[in-house]
Amino acid sequence: MQIAICDDIQKELETIRAVLDAYSKVYPEYYFDIDEYRTTIDILHAVGKGKIYAVTAFAMNATHYLVKLFSQEPFIVAFDSAVKTTEDWDFLSFACVDGMHRVRNGEIISIELQNYYLLINLSSGEMLWLRMKLSQMIEEVQKYSEFTRAGVSYVANLTFVWRIARNSLEICNGSKIPVLRKTRGEAQRLYMDFCRKGALK
Repeated sequence: MQIAICDDIQKELETIRAVLDAYSKVYPEYYFDIDEYRTTIDILHAVGKGKIYAVTAFAMNATHYLVKLFSQEPFIVAFDSAVKTTEDWDFLSFACVDGMHRVRNGEIISIELQNYYLLINLSSGEMLWLRMKLSQMIEEVQKYSEFTRAGVSYVANLTFVWRIARNSLEICNGSKIPVLRKTRGEAQRLYMDFCRKGALK
């Protein structure tokens, strides 16, 4: 699991790092790749993607909040919640044009039908191409509540939807998925239900 810790006070960074180290000793089955930063600008420079990745991060519902100064016990509770979120993700295997790929369902932003191929857009910015019918893909992902059919040619992951505009789903990476006027109401209802369920978790 990749972790970025950020604080402009060195002592606070050391405190957070110490708690993470203690957590990893209790749960050695988890591997944590930890990077330290002084400002959020440093994080954006490090990932090299700027605003797109910042917005994507905010679109991922925060699992917990802590206010400094915090003790180890509430930190462990918060981190348990974060780890469980990633454990709830499943892996999907796709036979793509450039070979087999194994991706987490939570990494898929959208799936688009283009001619006889499907284009899978991932949160990393990577795009996967595979030859498959859209109906087959829908069967693969329909068990996950975050995926919904959008129009004739798209499947969208509602986790990454920024808002529903008049004729499109606006995605947090800046892209737009067209929505037919007659299906906009249904798309809006599904999105609101998804957000409501996420808030209740």
